[in-house]
This record gives sequence, C-alpha cells and structure tokens, in this order.
Amino acid sequence: MQIPDYENPKKLDLKSGQVPACLYWSCDEVCDFFKSELNLPEYIETLKSNRIDGKRLIYLDAKHLPKIGIVDFKHIMLITKKVREILLMNEPYWNRSISFIPRETLELYYEAKSFSGAKSDNLTYNEFTESVEDAKWEPPKTNQGFIMPSY
Repeated sequence: MQIPDYENPKKLDLKSGQVPACLYWSCDEVCDFFKSELNLPEYIETLKSNRIDGKRLIYLDAKHLPKIGIVDFKHIMLITKKVREILLMNEPYWNRSISFIPRETLELYYEAKSFSGAKSDNLTYNEFTESVEDAKWEPPKTNQGFIMPSY
C-alpha cells in the first residue's frame, strides 16, 4: 500500500526544514559523502558491511568508529566533526553544566529514527516533539521539591 504524499514522513520532515536531508540518505549516499566530502574512500566497504545509512549517522562518533574498524585518530576527528555539522549537532563540551537537559530534542529524534521498523519510519519530527515536550529533563529533587545536592 502506497502512503499518500501528504502523509509521507520524509517529505513532512524535509518540508519543515527542521531536519537535515542527510537523515534520509541511503547507504550509497553516505558512501558518496565519505568519498567526495571527506576524501576517505577506504572506508566505503566498512560502511556498506555495517549498513550505515542516514538514520545511523548519529552513531558515527568517537566511541563507535573503532568498533567498526575506523581507528586512525585523525580520521575519527574528521568524520565526527563533519557528521556533527551535517546533522546540525553541537560539539560535545566537556564542561557542560548538569543543569542543562542531557541532549537536545533533535539529537533525541535522531536516536528514535535510528531504529528500523514501521514506528520509526513513520515518525516525524513534529510528532516527536509533541510527544517529548512534556518529558523535559529536570534534576533530581527531594520530597520537598528542592534540587538534590550532588556529592
């Protein structure tokens, strides 16, 4: 059954302008990005064997790259920087205040979209923000409503 265009999650996300197009890249488009933008064609087979598509770009960070065979530190720095740029993510800040929410809404959306299945495929950014809007992070509080001290 074909989904009508007005209900297509990809088109709704791209039309809203809040989600970058790279989220919907195929594995071949990710490989093209590595070849043309990063000048790292040696990792194309690694990307294909691990089925890295646009939905899984969020996992290309310094923690996960060595697990799939990318161990050159300069390449890891380049890949993570460019992936953060195209996904519109902030650079991790080592001195980030614990009073901030753990992650931005867009990053949480990427994580939700990274799974396979109908629920993830049909999820749009607007639907996601409506469902998590009430679930904003708050620091742990005591029974009296005071913020608990950290030791």
